[in-house]
Amino acid sequence: MAGIGFVLRKLSKEDNLSGITKAYFHSAMASTGPWLMTVFALGLVMIIGSNFAEKQELFDFRLIIIYNFAFSLVFTGPIYMIATRYLADSIHVKDVTAATGLLITCLAIVNMIQIPISVWFYLVYANLTTAMALSSIVNFMLISTIWVLAVFLSSLKDFKDITGTFFAGLVISTICAASFASGYGAVGVLNGFNVGLVVVAASLMARVFAEYPYPFKNPTIFLSYFRKYWELTLSGLFYNAGVWVDKWIMWFAPEAERTPSKLLLYPNYDSAMFLAYLTIIPSMALFVFSVETNFFEKYLKFYRDIQRQATFERIQSNHAGIIKSIIESSRNFLVLQGIICVSVILLAPRIFDFLGVNYLQIGIFRYGVLGSLFQVLLIFLTILLSYFDNRKAVLKVQMTFFFANTILTIYFMQAGFQYYGLGYCLASILTFVVAAVIVGRYIENLPYHAFITSNTSVGKGTKA
Repeated sequence: MAGIGFVLRKLSKEDNLSGITKAYFHSAMASTGPWLMTVFALGLVMIIGSNFAEKQELFDFRLIIIYNFAFSLVFTGPIYMIATRYLADSIHVKDVTAATGLLITCLAIVNMIQIPISVWFYLVYANLTTAMALSSIVNFMLISTIWVLAVFLSSLKDFKDITGTFFAGLVISTICAASFASGYGAVGVLNGFNVGLVVVAASLMARVFAEYPYPFKNPTIFLSYFRKYWELTLSGLFYNAGVWVDKWIMWFAPEAERTPSKLLLYPNYDSAMFLAYLTIIPSMALFVFSVETNFFEKYLKFYRDIQRQATFERIQSNHAGIIKSIIESSRNFLVLQGIICVSVILLAPRIFDFLGVNYLQIGIFRYGVLGSLFQVLLIFLTILLSYFDNRKAVLKVQMTFFFANTILTIYFMQAGFQYYGLGYCLASILTFVVAAVIVGRYIENLPYHAFITSNTSVGKGTKA
């Protein structure tokens, strides 16, 4: 699944600044494309749309996008994790003939689960016009479809197509939303945004079908993966719920807004956290074309040499190589994200002035930036655990983050406005420490795990 990373790494090794810049840019789109497109399109629509639509109409549009973005992630998370595992296994055994069937099956499952939920929420619970409710349901399903398609992005090699697709979607969403706003209000803005999402979904789907040009083959084994890899299913649920649970809780803060549509929102908190999350984009880009590829080479060498009955000295040398790769990658991650974190925290007033953001958000923003530093390190550690198939440890880490974020956010919400955001920040730090201890212990005893706990001929063993 690290395929696109190796292509981008070659690009970064061109003997000029342009190659490095292109590698970072395309890597950012491959790793965070759906999220980046949504954030930037949302921002542009809010800016440009203010000339064509009423403030309340734009507020309703923004509210629905946030709800759909959040809950589509949570509901597709378990399916995303299992689909990723299935596709990775298929690539490993060099039989991807079921990839097309995998995509169609995942989309069918997502639709069966989410259509009834979204129909009830928007048509029954929310106080919206029928047109707005139907447009919201369509938006919800389009975003969910793109999350499913994102499973295949890292296995594709054509990074230019991926970048071009998200850029085209961004432009089309912005233009159509602004164009439809004057005549149709919030419904027009939302449907204009949906047009861009249709372009992205259709283009990515066509790209996946081109990469895997096989007839539909029902991946019956895929459904059994939910039972076989139940830890991954729960990990996908707890991770995405953990990312959003502090926002949900803060929607009930005294300063939150209760809209006529019955949808809750705390704009100051949500906006500050969205801005804070943008600071991790460079690190996510670095991970795709540098960190993951370097680690993967050491990882592959370690296990291949074991399969080839390498000497104990060679295994020890490969083990040391993995440890060195992790330490170097962690250092690079920490230096890059640390510099960004400190710079953004210190320059927050100027950033807010430039963007015209409410100064009430600055404290929340700073906590969010610091929390994001540890969350991106946490992502790195959980991916390492996933490479070693330590599924129970991954689940423990994701559950720790979810419950820590829930408990600490509730506590600091009651402590008062000046502590808003501190719950998420401390939850990220705490979970990072837990994950670092787990990863450190596992990597230290990696040869033992390779020969004993992961060896089916010895027994099921335990993942520690």
